[in-house]
Formats: sequence, C-alpha cells, structure tokens
Amino acid sequence: MIFSPTSNGRRGSKTFINEIFVLLLVTSTYTLTPLYMSLSLFIQLAYPVLAVITVWLDTRENVWARPLSLLGAVLSLGIYYPAKLYARCLLNVISIFLNLYGWYQWLYGGVHKTPLQVSKTDGPTLVMLVIAGNVMAIGLGRLLTLYSDADLAYWDAWHMAFWLVAYWMLVQKKLESWLFWLALDIEYFGVCCYKALYPLIVLRVVYIFLAIHGYRSWRKSYDNLEHYPHPEGP
Repeated sequence: MIFSPTSNGRRGSKTFINEIFVLLLVTSTYTLTPLYMSLSLFIQLAYPVLAVITVWLDTRENVWARPLSLLGAVLSLGIYYPAKLYARCLLNVISIFLNLYGWYQWLYGGVHKTPLQVSKTDGPTLVMLVIAGNVMAIGLGRLLTLYSDADLAYWDAWHMAFWLVAYWMLVQKKLESWLFWLALDIEYFGVCCYKALYPLIVLRVVYIFLAIHGYRSWRKSYDNLEHYPHPEGP
C-alpha cells in the first residue's frame, strides 16, 4: 500500500515521505491545472477587449487610456511569456513606467501645467528616432539569440525597439506616433499568425484600423489648434 511505511526504520520513513510528496504533487496538479487553464483563457479573452478600449481612448485623447494601458500591460504578460516572446514581456514591464509618465504628461504636460496638445515631430528628430530604433533592435535581437531560447528574436526585438519609440511619441502627443503604430501592428500581425496567437491576430487587425483612425483624429485636432490656438496664459 502507498501509505504503509516499511520496517527498515529511517529508510522506511524516507520512502513514506516520498510517497506522500508524490501523492500531494499529483493531487495539486489535477486541482490547479484546470484553474491555470481557466485563468490563461480569461487573460487571452479579456486582454484584447481591454486593449481595444485603451487604443480607442488614445484616439480620442482621453487620459483614462493611460491607467487602462497599465492594467493591460500586466495582463498580457500571461500571454507573451508562455509564448517565449521575452522582448515583448520586457516591453510590458517598461510600459508600466511609461504609462505613469504619460498619465502625468497628458494631464499637465502643456503650457503652464495645462493638458498636453497634439504636435508634430520635426524631420531631424524623426531620422534620429528611426536610427535609434534600429540600433536597439539589432542589439537586443543579438542578446536574445545568444542568451535565451526566444523565438523570432529579431522580429520581437524590432517590435520592442520601435514600440518604445512610438510610445514615447504617444505620451508626447506627437501626431506621427500613429504612423509608427501602424507599421508595428502590420509587423506583429505576421508574428501572431506564425505563433498561432489567434486572439492577438484579431486584435492586430483592429489595431491597424484604429491606428488609421487615430492619425486622422489627431490630425484634425492638430489642424484645429493651428487655426484656433489655445491661449498660453500669463
């Protein structure tokens, strides 16, 4: 019987303890596996919905996009980590701090601590951002290839590098950020198809349309500011 210790003293006690450990391990596996699978399924279903709401709020220049984006970054770790997309996981950790910064910027980043308004990025700055993004992507891709079992290391690294560029522009309310998001969404659509992350495939398609809508909406806001600029105050 599994619970009967032998008569060999210490050896019997050790065998008995091992048998108890195995039984507990098997029992916990059968108990926790359905719970883990249910949580994983919940995250895969909830995250796309939350992400779409967040980006839609971004297109409306609504500051509540920042805390919702922070929550989404935490949830999506449950999707990207099991898929071994480690650069994307690191990206989500960084985004927590960027969202806190962006939350403040959108509320008080304008003239005299007023809400931040949409603006354009000058040509030289755009060139420098593109160069910096590619340098980061190459370096990170090399690190992931050498020191991890990451899949699609360079594609994931490229996405991370330019996500940082696009997000920095977003929290600064730069109009061109939506063009970066559009390119990123098209690239990651292919990654999600390859990894069979079906909820994220649908999400990327929605993101593509939201990026187009976001650019048009922010362009309209920028044009209105050009014609009817806000007073800068005393």
